[in-house]
Amino acid sequence: MTAQNLSFNGHRIVHPVENCTRELAAIDVRVPIRVDDAHRRGISTYATSSRGSMDRQVFGVRMSDSRQETLYAPAWADSTWIEIHERARAVQLVRPESVLVGAAAGVLLGFALPRRLELAARERIDIAVPTDLPVIRRQGIRGRRFSHLAPADFFGVRVDSVTNVIASLAGDLTEYEATAVLDGVVGPFRSSPVMSRTEIADALHAHLRYRGKRVLMSALARARDNVRSPRETTLRLQIVDAGLPEPRIAAPVHLRETPSPVHPDLSYEDEMIAIEYDGRGHWNEDQRTYDSTRYAQLSAAGWLVLTVTKQTDMGQWLDALRKHLGARRGLAAIRRLRRSA
Repeated sequence: MTAQNLSFNGHRIVHPVENCTRELAAIDVRVPIRVDDAHRRGISTYATSSRGSMDRQVFGVRMSDSRQETLYAPAWADSTWIEIHERARAVQLVRPESVLVGAAAGVLLGFALPRRLELAARERIDIAVPTDLPVIRRQGIRGRRFSHLAPADFFGVRVDSVTNVIASLAGDLTEYEATAVLDGVVGPFRSSPVMSRTEIADALHAHLRYRGKRVLMSALARARDNVRSPRETTLRLQIVDAGLPEPRIAAPVHLRETPSPVHPDLSYEDEMIAIEYDGRGHWNEDQRTYDSTRYAQLSAAGWLVLTVTKQTDMGQWLDALRKHLGARRGLAAIRRLRRSA
């Protein structure tokens, strides 16, 4: 079996190419080339000039759609991921000691970043060097000096460690956003969990001072395993901040009609309330059919299914949840008595 040495979410892996379709996918990326190398390979001076057909990435480096290679990248990699990957690779061709940090590194690592940071990373990537080296100053790049870089190869780009990137982003995140990032790292957001909360806490405590540390420590205390999307994180925090009990995350519910348990996004087991966030992924017909069947099965078994969408009035929805919890609490007590009898 053919294998490639790859790095996935900061961890070195050896991944069989034939079986990579679940986590990795083949994508085409442009290959950076130095201008002097391009000329040696017969590419004209005009083609590498500002009026030519090749894109200028950084000083002395060009790219062209005609020079591409196949890269086995994360299956969720989108156009933003590819653009950041190409630009960082171009920079590191001329400055191999440089490291991708900040929001751009978060995009490559698959963090559940807020949209505004993803857009900012597409406009300008953060590139850091050790403190004893000159800062990189180029259009579309914010040069930085970091004293504690811990880079690793990530699909051909040198990216700082997961916890270093988290710490560098802390000052730009709200508590909800930071919690979503951490939920994604310790849970199955885009891949298998990358680190545990304990591992993250130990690594972050080694950073004595950084902007946003208080927010990040609070978010770490609120992070949970098994969260599958940032919308679920926000919903859970809104429920708790409304003074309601914290619901369970993706807890198994065993139904007679299904051979395997179903896993609502959030649930109150005793009160038999299932909470589902219906996001964009629920809009296709197959998913809607699956959801409606699952909701009907839960309802037939006595569960109350409450759904949330982007358009939901959360104030009214939380009031309704509070009433449902109160109404079902007595029934839950009766069921507990029957089980103990």
